[in-house]
Amino acid sequence: MGKANNAIVNYLSDKKRFADMINAEVYGGRQVIKPEGLTEISATTYTKKGKNQSDKPPKRRERRGDLAMVYEDGTIYRMFLTEAQNKVMYVLPVRSMDYLVSAYKKQLDDISREHERRGDYGSIAEQFSGLNKADKLKPVYLLWVYHGEEKWDGAESLKDMVDLGNDKDGFSRIFQDFKAHIIKINEMPDTEKYNTELKSLLDLLRIRSDKTSLRTLVNKEEMFYNMDEETYETASVLLNAPSIWRKRRKYKADTEGRTYNMCKALRDWEAEITEEKNKIIDEQNAQLEQKDAQLEQKDAQLEQQNAIIDSLEKENALLKAKLEAAGL
Repeated sequence: MGKANNAIVNYLSDKKRFADMINAEVYGGRQVIKPEGLTEISATTYTKKGKNQSDKPPKRRERRGDLAMVYEDGTIYRMFLTEAQNKVMYVLPVRSMDYLVSAYKKQLDDISREHERRGDYGSIAEQFSGLNKADKLKPVYLLWVYHGEEKWDGAESLKDMVDLGNDKDGFSRIFQDFKAHIIKINEMPDTEKYNTELKSLLDLLRIRSDKTSLRTLVNKEEMFYNMDEETYETASVLLNAPSIWRKRRKYKADTEGRTYNMCKALRDWEAEITEEKNKIIDEQNAQLEQKDAQLEQKDAQLEQQNAIIDSLEKENALLKAKLEAAGL
């Protein structure tokens, strides 16, 4: 899955942060999902592949996901799937449909298995379906978290991927579209709907390419002077700044517990990058100067060779003139 994806998935597996993300992105900031009602479940599903054969066991298709949580508070039940992505995925709508179908097929398999055990199908149609008429599936929601730096230019709905031509027959009116749900961190205008430390991580990521804005943000906001260890660690991975984590003791905040001054860490990191760039420039300039010196030396050698050739040509001309004068 990659180091960056692993880091953000692990970070979001915290129930408070996960609830914060769902409340902000799904419910518009309303505090609907409570952390204590969340339970992490396996994000991997195994569904039957093809038709059952009497002479061999059915094959099963594995679908590995990143993070899955179910929410239940006595009145509502929701299943939330989260996938991390750091590269633009041009097949994302179809991939989303695949994940959701796998999740619903898993529910169907579980329900069918229970009916088989109890033998309580009410009709041939129910037995054929593996589902009784009164059975209901649990709703599943899939949210993609795109944390890459490139602008997202991929499809967000199935319709964006389909060639409808000039649509003279009006088929687009009945086309069954599917829209994927994506958090594009680098395009977020703000993080006002977030209430946990996830807000500070998202703020760092959404403006990381603008060093001036990033510097202004961390200098202004108090939360960056006292950042918790897990957020600090995750930021160091996603910002591709390993030295921030390696030198973390240097940036220990003046408070109890494992908290760090991200403002100071980023300032030193930026200075470190500038120093490395200047070092590279100096090395390149030194190499250019060395090449210039070598070229000057070759030019001098060439001039010397040309002078020798000129001298030989003059001697040759003088000798030729003497021979002609002598009638030879």
